[in-house]
Amino acid sequence: MTSLDSVRAVADAVLYEGYVLYPYRASSRKNQSRWQFGVVMPADFAAFDPSEAAVQQTECLADYGDDTVFEVVVRFLRVLRRSEPGRDDWDEAAEHEITMVGTPDQLLGSGVRVPLRLDGSEAYDGETVRRMAPLEGGVTMRAEALDGRRGRCGCASAWRTVRTFNRCRPGATTLCRTPSWRPT
Repeated sequence: MTSLDSVRAVADAVLYEGYVLYPYRASSRKNQSRWQFGVVMPADFAAFDPSEAAVQQTECLADYGDDTVFEVVVRFLRVLRRSEPGRDDWDEAAEHEITMVGTPDQLLGSGVRVPLRLDGSEAYDGETVRRMAPLEGGVTMRAEALDGRRGRCGCASAWRTVRTFNRCRPGATTLCRTPSWRPT
């Protein structure tokens, strides 16, 4: 196991914390409200509900040389709504990953931005239907020189959800209150 494999194992535990680490039943009282950290909602929804965030950011320190290339991997869970006749709808998740790279000059300048646009989907398994709403957002990676010297910087990656189109059922007129994506 490489050191990167160890880091990924920790990231997996954080990504799925509160999702699959415990046995969940939709009817259980403790599962009636979402408690996961790191959920990113569209800005208009976050403005309506102050307990939600429209942007999440991770910061770190880095030493670099002229030939350094920074790589950031943002992983997140996307809501997958499961519907079955005679049962309450239930949220599952699909894992996604965005990888971005940038040189020190790029990051110290305007940064690197990767837009995110995922189409919606609908899959059938007998009478069970799984739907994912379209999702739009982006990830930005940038850096700031520390102590005014080249070779040491503070790096930040920030992700935001611009818009989701998350309707619970075909023809629904209100948006469901479910997380859009969850980064690590």
